[in-house]
Amino acid sequence: MRIPRRRGGALVSLLATGTLAACSSSGGAASGSFCDQLRAASAQPADVTDAASAKVAYQRLIEQYRALVAVAPADIRADTKLVADQAQQSYELLAKWDFDLDKASADPDFAKVSASAIDPANKAAGDHLNAYASSTCGLDLQATPSTTAG
Repeated sequence: MRIPRRRGGALVSLLATGTLAACSSSGGAASGSFCDQLRAASAQPADVTDAASAKVAYQRLIEQYRALVAVAPADIRADTKLVADQAQQSYELLAKWDFDLDKASADPDFAKVSASAIDPANKAAGDHLNAYASSTCGLDLQATPSTTAG
């Protein structure tokens, strides 16, 4: 998902950074359902331009995270849940301000949510999920998003 980072940059990055960005190749069948859902989740709309489009995109993303946690293989389930929980925290802060990124970034809770995103455990979970996606699903979740809407 490509999101204008000039407004609420760090918070907006929390949902997109290295987790469900654009994917670039087809994967193997090793963890079919998880990989299939991860591939579908990574094919997000190209642009989020205002509060209304952010709300729709983030609601969809949170639903996809929940679905991923439900089907995650045992060796990646805890990491997927940590990433999903982090996304939920970001979503809740955005929802509190009706997806107005300027207001959300001015909220005192913004620093807490941002710090949580760079917490070593959360970063390690994201890195493990990215590595799993690459090695098992054939997905590059850290690739630059395509300019084509998905």
